[in-house]
Amino acid sequence: MTSPETTCAPITPLTPTLQRVAQHLANGLVPQEIALATGLSAETIRQYLRDIRHRLHCPPRCKPPVIVHRLFATEQVPVPPAKRPTPQLDPEERLLLRAVAEHSDARDVALAAQLAPPDLRPALDQLLAVTGSPDTTRLVILAHGWKLLTNEQIHPARSRPVLRPSAPTGDRARPAATQFASARVDGAIYEMRTLRTGAEREEAAALVQDRQRWLTLRGLPVPAHTDVPALFRDPQTTEAAGLFDDGKLLACAIPEREPRLGWGEGPCLFLGHVHTLPDQPDDITRLITLWASDFAARQGLPVVRAEAPARHPLDAEPIAALLRRLTDTGWDVRSPGTGREGDRVARLELTAEHRSGLRALIGCRVHAPTAAPGERGSARRPPNPNAPTSPTN
Repeated sequence: MTSPETTCAPITPLTPTLQRVAQHLANGLVPQEIALATGLSAETIRQYLRDIRHRLHCPPRCKPPVIVHRLFATEQVPVPPAKRPTPQLDPEERLLLRAVAEHSDARDVALAAQLAPPDLRPALDQLLAVTGSPDTTRLVILAHGWKLLTNEQIHPARSRPVLRPSAPTGDRARPAATQFASARVDGAIYEMRTLRTGAEREEAAALVQDRQRWLTLRGLPVPAHTDVPALFRDPQTTEAAGLFDDGKLLACAIPEREPRLGWGEGPCLFLGHVHTLPDQPDDITRLITLWASDFAARQGLPVVRAEAPARHPLDAEPIAALLRRLTDTGWDVRSPGTGREGDRVARLELTAEHRSGLRALIGCRVHAPTAAPGERGSARRPPNPNAPTSPTN
């Protein structure tokens, strides 16, 4: 069981500038809208939001509902008055409301709400319909206006909840207007999909930059010969994919089929430029590993290969600790050498394996990669409109 999204440590009061940005967030604006309203750049707003999270002791990259809840609970910004009567919520709906306000990860929300993971999305759709909320951020804003989330209950002590089995959502019909769940692959908790929009590519580039800073601060190397953020921003990098949790990007990578690596025998799925959220690498790496092993098997490929920058001997820290975590998830570490981009790397292999039960955890909408036509950089080629997507199951 993971710890709550926020801590009970004293917060650092927001500066006037951060308060203005926080008030926009508390009024229901998304970061892009805040940038337009303030005349500031999107990067400046992202930095201000990082500062707000830090001062409120929220985890990096936690979702807006968690930040908004913490802003109101610590009285950093005033709560907008609710313009409609307080709805009658049953105890299960109140529990789910608090879970959404305190947690970002879908698994943690389900656990805190005492729901089986497949039941989370239908239950949340029902709660949004009952409260008339268009999204979870507005739900938390309205809930504070109705005084359904009080200060003394920010972090109630709880025992480990027992998950409720899957069941119909009750007498209230699921609203026709809330069909986000159908966009997921068979109701899976996570989704691995090809990056489709400029906004998704920009978010991937920002994640890469955050991750590279995190690695550098810990003495771990980053690629020296490739501008990886620019690679993800480039719409010609048609193989770029991301792991999403309810719209939140957790990791990104560039999967390719049979590139010319200069090492390893036989065909493979090459997983290039894998980057995960800082401070959450192990759990996300396990998800990427499970998906890659199954995806390669479904492409008829026997192994997955990857490279990790390694400028020092592989038994020296901190690279040794990183490689131990990778071997714990199933990767085999081969001898170091020059990687496909010219950096010194640790060469990694993973056996491809069909995983029939993976669909419930990770849905897949990644375009089936085609064989590299020539030299490295095979991901940078015109998209094939007829290329099929490859489902996880």
